[in-house]
Amino acid sequence: MPVPDLIALIHSAHGASETEELEWKLEFELGTRSRRAALAKHIIAFGNRDPDRAARTFNGHAFLLIGVEPGTWGTAPTLDPAEIVGALEPYTGPELAWHPVYGEYDGHRVLVIVVDPPRWGDPIHCFARGAIDPDTGKEVKAGTAFVRLPGISRPANEADMRRLEERAATPRPHLSIANDWNLGSRGNYIAVNVANGPAGRPAILHEVGFTMAGAAEVDQLAGGTYSPDEPETARAYVSFPVEESDRRIEPGETLRFRVPLGTLPWCWDEDTDIYPYVYFDQGHWLVGDPAPLVAHLLGHGWRTPEETAQMFSEMALTYVSPRSASGLRARFRLDPAGEP
Repeated sequence: MPVPDLIALIHSAHGASETEELEWKLEFELGTRSRRAALAKHIIAFGNRDPDRAARTFNGHAFLLIGVEPGTWGTAPTLDPAEIVGALEPYTGPELAWHPVYGEYDGHRVLVIVVDPPRWGDPIHCFARGAIDPDTGKEVKAGTAFVRLPGISRPANEADMRRLEERAATPRPHLSIANDWNLGSRGNYIAVNVANGPAGRPAILHEVGFTMAGAAEVDQLAGGTYSPDEPETARAYVSFPVEESDRRIEPGETLRFRVPLGTLPWCWDEDTDIYPYVYFDQGHWLVGDPAPLVAHLLGHGWRTPEETAQMFSEMALTYVSPRSASGLRARFRLDPAGEP
């Protein structure tokens, strides 16, 4: 969900209560160690959620918003994102993945701390540094784990620790991906091969395809209305999906996703390196090593005539910046009947 939409959702949710994936505050200062620890407690608790349960909402992400509550606008800290990371990471530790981002809605600026989805195999996240709890005045020791309940983050009890130990002991998928190709009697194609190691666990592949090196740049539309904080140019990854239906891959199994050779995408030339990629489980991204396949195909005379069918029917732009557009995707049809 784009950050401005999330801010609008919270502000309009009159009478709503905080949940397992949402925490909000009208204002919060980070000037003291105890205040920093109090905020880090929520981030750690978000990181210790159950992966399957968390995946049901916001694709597993959790959000801590400062500067807004249902029906009320507050004040966000005036800190650079790097300062926020520097203030909180000594308590959250480096293994827990989260990042701060500022968003605007209706002229109000809100700090949103985004915590990545928990995964099977994640370690138990704990306080990396002890601190004094500003609400109780009691010491919270380093190594304390927190868990999330609706509207509250509290220290883990014995049952919580058993659950977190089981999560840490559950293996992740051991996926690897590689480019594949063939010219000759077995058919003319390029492909992505996806393998799951025998020591992994089953995974669900949601999308497999090719992406290009680097990122595309997209300028703001002339005459469009944009926030003053929005940059004039957005950046996005270019990808060409081969398969977009869910496929289960078992430990020790290899799946091959082929596309027949046809008219190359207009943006591919002999200098283009393409990377195989896969989205799996709850939207996790894995990208493989690049291969100069385009130069190889052109070198073997596969510069196909214009009337040949398109090799890919669709191109996608997945935005990586600005933060407010991160994760959004635009799609373009490449066949003659669609939008170029």
